[in-house]
Amino acid sequence: MSYPKSLKLYVGSLVAASLLLFAYSLLLIWEQPFPWTGLFFFAIIAIITEAMPVRLPRGGTISVTFAVDFACLLLFGPAVVSVVNVFSYLFCSLPNEEKVPIIKKTFNISQGIISAASAGIAYKLSGGEFGQVSYEYLVPIIIAAVVFFVINTTAVTIVISMVEGISPWGIWLTNMRYFVPNTLALAPLGLFMAGVYQSWGWLGVAIFFIPLMLARHSFKLYMNMREVFLNTIKALSLAIDAKDNYTRGHSERVAGYSVEIARALKLPEDQVETIRYMALLHDIGKIGIEEHILNKHGQLTNEEYARVKEHAIIGANIVKEVERLGDAYLSVRHHHERFDGAGYPDGLKGEEIPLGARIIAVADTFDAMTSDRVYRKGLARDVAINELKRVVGRQLDPVVVQAFVANSESKPEVQRASELAVEG
Repeated sequence: MSYPKSLKLYVGSLVAASLLLFAYSLLLIWEQPFPWTGLFFFAIIAIITEAMPVRLPRGGTISVTFAVDFACLLLFGPAVVSVVNVFSYLFCSLPNEEKVPIIKKTFNISQGIISAASAGIAYKLSGGEFGQVSYEYLVPIIIAAVVFFVINTTAVTIVISMVEGISPWGIWLTNMRYFVPNTLALAPLGLFMAGVYQSWGWLGVAIFFIPLMLARHSFKLYMNMREVFLNTIKALSLAIDAKDNYTRGHSERVAGYSVEIARALKLPEDQVETIRYMALLHDIGKIGIEEHILNKHGQLTNEEYARVKEHAIIGANIVKEVERLGDAYLSVRHHHERFDGAGYPDGLKGEEIPLGARIIAVADTFDAMTSDRVYRKGLARDVAINELKRVVGRQLDPVVVQAFVANSESKPEVQRASELAVEG
C-alpha cells in the first residue's frame, strides 16, 4: 500500500522524537540500579493485556495496558515503561508479522515511547518521585496521567486522520472519545497496582490482575453494544429492501452517498455517523405498506400513492422510539420534502427541512435514477447529475447538490450507483 508523503514525514518525526525522549528518560534513572525484575514482570503483564485489544469504530484499538504502563511509570520511570511498551507491542504483533505494515509498527512503538516518556518527565518536573507511590504526589500523578492521555490520543488521532482523510476533530468525536472513560477507569487502577507492587511485590499485582481483566471486559461489552446497534440498523434496512423487490441494496447505496455528501459539507463526524444511520433507515416505514402496492408493476392509483407516502411518517415513528438517536428521526420523516415546499408529509421548504433530510433526499433521488428497474434501465451517471442540477431550488437543496456533484466529479471512477457500498 502506498502512503502519503506527509504520513511518512509525520512518522519519521515521531521516531526522532522518541529516540531523544528515551535518551533523556535514561538520564532520569542513570544513577539508580536498573530494575530488571520489575521490567520483565510488567512486560509479561503488558504482553497479556496488549494481546486482548478492543477495536474502535474508525480504526485503532484500545486495551487495559494503560493501567500496567502507568503503574510501571510511577514505580520505575519512563525509560522502563518505554521498554515494556516495545516488548508488549513486538510480541503481540509477531503472529501477524506479514499483515502489519512496517510504518504502522514504527508508529505504534514511537508514539508509545513518546507518551510514556512525556508523562514521566512531566511527573518528575511537577515534583513526583519514581518508586515512591504516595498520595503525597497526587498532583504529579494526575499531571502524568493527563499528559500520557493527551499525547497518546493526539498522535493516534492525527495518523488516522491522515490515512482516512477525515478531520482530526471528526476522528476524536467517533474514536478517541472512547479513551476518556477508559483512562478515567484505568489511571486509578494503575496507581493502585503500583501501590500493591510496592507493598506486596509481584504476587499482589498478579492477584490484582483479575479486576484489570474485568475492566477490559466491561469496556468490550460497551463497544459491542455499539456494534450490535449498527448491525441491527443494517439488518432492518436489509429487511426493508427485501420487502421491496425494486430497491434491493438501495438503503446501503443511499447511506454511502449520504456519508460522502455529509463529509463534502465538512460536517462533524458524529453528525455524519447519525446521517448514515438515518439513510440506512429512511425507508423503514415501508414495512407498514402492503406488498402488493410496493411491488406493483403498473402505475399507482391516487389512493395507492397516498398510502405509499405514509411510509415517511411510519418510519419516523419507528425511529423515534430509539432514544439514542434523539431528534434524528426527523430526517426520516422529511426526506421527501421538497425545497420549494411542495413535498410531503408536512410541506416544509428551504432550511425548514432538516439538513440530514436534505442530504438523504439528494442521495435517494440519485440512486433512484441510476438504479435498474424491471421496467427501465438506470440512467447514466452524467445524465442523472444533469437531472439533479435541473431540479435544484425546486426539489433539492442547491448547496447539497453542489456538494454531491463536486464530490462525484472528484471520483470519476464511480460510474454506477450499484457499485457503491456503504462502509462497515
